Amino acid sequence: AQTQEPDRVAVLGRSNLDLLTRDLADRLRELVSDRRIETFALPFGQLDQQVLDPGSDLHGFAPDFVLFADRIEDLMGGRPLDLCDPGDVHARVEEHAVLIRNYRQQRAGWIAICRFASLAASATPDQANAGLVARANAVLEDALADQDQIAWIDTATEAALCEGSAVDMRLWHIGRIPYTTAFAQRLARKAAGVYLAANGRTVRLVVLDLDNTLWGGVLGEDGIEGIAIGGDYPGNAFSQFQKALAQLSERGIALAVASKNDEDLALKALTEHPEVMIRPELLVDHAIGWTPKAEGIARMANALNLGLASVMFIDDSPVECEAVRRSLPDVKTVELPKDPAEFARILGENPLLAVNEIT
Repeated sequence: AQTQEPDRVAVLGRSNLDLLTRDLADRLRELVSDRRIETFALPFGQLDQQVLDPGSDLHGFAPDFVLFADRIEDLMGGRPLDLCDPGDVHARVEEHAVLIRNYRQQRAGWIAICRFASLAASATPDQANAGLVARANAVLEDALADQDQIAWIDTATEAALCEGSAVDMRLWHIGRIPYTTAFAQRLARKAAGVYLAANGRTVRLVVLDLDNTLWGGVLGEDGIEGIAIGGDYPGNAFSQFQKALAQLSERGIALAVASKNDEDLALKALTEHPEVMIRPELLVDHAIGWTPKAEGIARMANALNLGLASVMFIDDSPVECEAVRRSLPDVKTVELPKDPAEFARILGENPLLAVNEIT
């Protein structure tokens, strides 16, 4: 059942952010089932007034979590970077930082900030715009370096991974909408991850299958020498996935294994295969054998004193995933696609694996 008091989320900027606000609300309602989510988007062009006026609708809404989603062009009144004086850009970025600091002084809670990126096509050579954007980001981050509970969203990386363009100038001219639908959804997913991490709702333990998940092939049939990891495709895709998992471990997310395999052979492969990165010492526990995986997952979670809602199970088998969903509905079950080249991307894009701070 949902609690009475809602979580309040505000999306702040100088352009029309209704689309991004709606996408963030949809994503949070999908991920957070036990709380009501209320969102607030500013009327167009009212960012400064709403932040600076303690009696504004924004402060009356009293958000628990805020996303500052301005592009650098929005700070410049919508002008393309080609037409902006670098000194003017610098001054506007400093003003933007002062505004965020002002907001922070009035309200506690986590703030997510979109880094600036060169998203729109222009007549200026890319390196000129890139240099201007890099300096703007440095100014903003330096100005906010002493502020607590701030998380940065790497807009340029999200744009590079977005299917299609990040900006549609037709949307901008018609409705001052800064981002395409596809890109707004990417930003919403990243912001949702910051929110989940801020509220202790991200995954603490990732439980992994072995065959066709950590490596290609079936260990019991192919032997240690026959499994696919490293070298050419598909082995290199499994290596990339293992590297991404190792990075999760470095960020404080625990790893474990639940696999239907011969335990001695599986541990030998994890220990001795030269290309394996997820060694037994990186695992907090394992359940390798022929009992149902749900039993092993429940046992490991209990041993680690973790609620099942803090556990994610990753497997390539639809049958195994469905069995875990039925037995342990609170566990976040991720069914991998057929192509291992997609594994690392799926891991990196999952908001349930976000980390705001590394202790």
